[in-house]
Amino acid sequence: MSEAFEQDDTSPVQEPQTEPAAAWAQHDDVDDAPVDTTGEHVIAVLVCHDSVTWLPSALGSLARLDPAPDLLVVVDNTPGDASQEALQQAVRDGVVDLLVDGERGFGFAEAVAAGLRAADEAAPTGADAGRHAAPATGEGPRRRWVWLLHDDVVAQPDVLGQLLRHVVVEDDLALTGPTLLVPSRANQPRRLWESGVSVSGTGREVALAEPGEVDQGQLDRSERVLGLSTCGLLVRRDAWDALGGLAPELPVFRDGVELGWRATRAGYRVATTPSALLVHRRVGRAGLRASSATSEHPAAVDRSLGMTLVASRRSGVAAALTGIRLVWGCLLRMVGFVLGKAPDRAADEWRAARRYLGDRDRRARLRRRAAEAPVADTGEQLVDRLRPPWWHSLRVGAEWTAAAVSDRVRELTGRPDTSLDELTGDDFAGREDVDPPWWRTPLLVLVVVVAVGGLFGRWIAPGLLTSTQLLPGASTFTGTWSRYLDPGTGWLAAPWQGLLALLATPLGGRTDWLLVVLVAGGVLLALAAARSALRTLGLSPAAVLWGSAAWALLPTLVGAQQRGSLLVVGWAVALPLLVVAVHRLLRGRGLEATRGAFGVALALTVLAALAPLVLLPAAVLALLVALRRADLRLRVLVSVGVPLLLLAPWAPTLLARPGRWLTGPEPVLADQAAPTWWRMLLGQTPGAAWFDGGPVPLWLCGSVVGLLWLLALLGLARRPADVVVRASWVAAVGGFLLAVLVSRLVVAVPPAGDLVRPEPSGWLLLALGGLLVAAGRGLAGVALPGTARRLVSVVAALALLVVGTAWWAFDGATGPAERRQTALPAFIEVAMAETPVRTLAVDLGTGEPRWNLLSGDGPRTGDAETGDGLDPATRDEVAAAVARLVTTGGDQALADRLSRLGVGYLWVRGADPATLTAVGTTPGLQVGSSNEGTQVWTVTGTAPDRATGSQGPGGAAVAVAVLQLLGLLVVVVMAAPALSREVDEEPVARRGHTPAAPGRGRPAAQEGRR
Repeated sequence: MSEAFEQDDTSPVQEPQTEPAAAWAQHDDVDDAPVDTTGEHVIAVLVCHDSVTWLPSALGSLARLDPAPDLLVVVDNTPGDASQEALQQAVRDGVVDLLVDGERGFGFAEAVAAGLRAADEAAPTGADAGRHAAPATGEGPRRRWVWLLHDDVVAQPDVLGQLLRHVVVEDDLALTGPTLLVPSRANQPRRLWESGVSVSGTGREVALAEPGEVDQGQLDRSERVLGLSTCGLLVRRDAWDALGGLAPELPVFRDGVELGWRATRAGYRVATTPSALLVHRRVGRAGLRASSATSEHPAAVDRSLGMTLVASRRSGVAAALTGIRLVWGCLLRMVGFVLGKAPDRAADEWRAARRYLGDRDRRARLRRRAAEAPVADTGEQLVDRLRPPWWHSLRVGAEWTAAAVSDRVRELTGRPDTSLDELTGDDFAGREDVDPPWWRTPLLVLVVVVAVGGLFGRWIAPGLLTSTQLLPGASTFTGTWSRYLDPGTGWLAAPWQGLLALLATPLGGRTDWLLVVLVAGGVLLALAAARSALRTLGLSPAAVLWGSAAWALLPTLVGAQQRGSLLVVGWAVALPLLVVAVHRLLRGRGLEATRGAFGVALALTVLAALAPLVLLPAAVLALLVALRRADLRLRVLVSVGVPLLLLAPWAPTLLARPGRWLTGPEPVLADQAAPTWWRMLLGQTPGAAWFDGGPVPLWLCGSVVGLLWLLALLGLARRPADVVVRASWVAAVGGFLLAVLVSRLVVAVPPAGDLVRPEPSGWLLLALGGLLVAAGRGLAGVALPGTARRLVSVVAALALLVVGTAWWAFDGATGPAERRQTALPAFIEVAMAETPVRTLAVDLGTGEPRWNLLSGDGPRTGDAETGDGLDPATRDEVAAAVARLVTTGGDQALADRLSRLGVGYLWVRGADPATLTAVGTTPGLQVGSSNEGTQVWTVTGTAPDRATGSQGPGGAAVAVAVLQLLGLLVVVVMAAPALSREVDEEPVARRGHTPAAPGRGRPAAQEGRR
């Protein structure tokens, strides 16, 4: 919450409550034994500046003080303004004893000094002078105190009495202050602003209380602290004079903690008085003082003064290093705020750094002031104990990051941000619109079983994850990125390889680990994305749970997940996110609609990187929206134009091989069987997905998809005019038509023009998703009788948990996706990794000879997309050589030709004895090791025609990849939600902005508050 309270400035402020409102916040009564405070003489100094709005409340509360200060001095830094009449009236009423005209250029320290000088001149006899003077006791003269006040306070009547009681009971106290409270209306719980404060190594204030936190007695004990706010600060006069008062180098903020720092070094005791309560509006931090130096950018001023304070305690080389750290921290935070879409806070960090760099004289004066102050023997050690450790800022950064991630996850899953007060309030009781526990939804239980079983079973197994449509992932950072930057074609590889490399970078470039997460754990990612999309479309909580769980299982149901189809795995996550972004684009306003446009651009970029044909229907739909909604034309252009720009480096490949528009990643690995259209309508796709090497049985996928067809038809019949239902049916029909169409085509794909049949699974998934949404939306509100509902739940639970779990457990152990050890001997792998040598691998186990040229770390994800770097004539030559080798053997010329191609090893698997004999008689081949049906020969002969190893990525390719990465980063930042947590030192209300609600911030460890 901002310093500016939530009500209008003219609204009455609630008196601080004597007890917290929450029942659990009760605390034990403290000792209320009477204490004689007549031996304490208090001069109160109230500083005013542009205070006409809030000054009457302050003066009214001060008039009710009991006891009152012996002398109340008001210093008006803006004499002649509208508040002058109120001050004159207070003097006439006897509330104010002395009115002093200050200057507009005065800071708080200079105003206080002027007030004390005037008070000393008006009462030269010192301690025993004043309106409330009492005779000195026989124990000695009265002690003198200075009580500092801001003009935006509302004081509890006994606040001064509580402060004096504390300093009498603990007579070694030199500085103490009250607990500052947030302004609130009647019947609201008492909330804390701050009590004691310290300062971190980055200049951030660290307070004992979180701003807006409900007072539950957590600060009831007096704590020794480094400093206190100057609002309500009570200072013993002898300590004040010895320390030289407040530092004028800090005119508005951080002056209290700076004084406490010097006092602690000098051996004075600084502690809080939690029983003293003072409401503080904090209008200075809200930027509400029109003529103040902080009115425009109070956060930047506070930040720079905090940095100045920390730097002033260093000298020499340590001061220079501290300055570098502080400025570098500002720059890092500025970048963080830009990424979090908080431009005001990023600008404040920039202003703070500039102000700090220009305040060299201020730092020098403050450094001299600290050096001239008295120092006790243990003063420095005590200061170190009262300041946070050096790693405090790192912890705060980690907490902020965790909070930001939590916000993103909450938004993705649709979980509402519910506070403890809301959960325990009466309004929450009996709510029926909350989600049932996940374990009470059988389908969701199955999702968890599938995900856990898949991850566990495929993670602990040795080897690399592979399947019929999935090559093993690279296990090194270099191997991962080189497949995108330097695929051997002279230009960048397909964009999906760049996305894969980017996602694998946090894992150290281990694409093999990433593939386990995506393929085996993709069900959970799809579940989270679908849950957010279905919530966005307005489905009921029960429909969201069932629908998102069903969506998460669809890739497994159609067999694509078992085959390792990156197309379906990626679409299962990106399609729901596209739905969320489109809804935000069409229904949002202002920045929210812009965020939706970039969200659409991000989702389309991922979808098109996996299957570029999706850009065609996306462009058609974007054109229709732009024609109907003129206000969205620019955002629609962004949503479609940005993916085209990011994927532009892929254009030469797509133009050279137009068939690649219709296929998914590594199209040569897709099954080439032509599926029948009616089987696809029932969800069956060709390719190994079952333990017998065939597709998922028709009875299994057909029963589920047939049920989806039936429910979607019922939903259409029930709500034929619903826009979401209609759009879902358009997606379903369009998806099925595209799936059938592409499955009937045979196209040439890069790099060598191989003829393949495009995979229809992605479009089939789109169609099934449309049916799912149409069913959930169209049947919303349908209530079955109790008996029928229980019967359906029991049957569904048994069918899904028993049949589904058994299927997954069995298929997971025997299906095509598995962890497999490499079949090549270790010495060949080492040779290929360290030298530019190739291995000609020949597999005769399937009847027809199958061959591949391996290099580097062997066949890895993406290699089937870029090929082996051979031109068509050379490929034909190698194919003929392989056919000759395995039939009649070869001659020396054949061995020399293999050697010139960089082939150093020949590896054959599945050969019979006659074939092994024929190969072994070829001149130039030296027999090597054999193991479990494999045989290795070393190829000897002439030197290679050309270097077979990579020459490294070209400079142009790297530059384009960097631009792609930066563009993608901009899209991600713009699509992500803005910061919703208060990560600055405190919420700061700008002029004309609505302050945030109290109590909505980070944990209490957060930095920075006044």
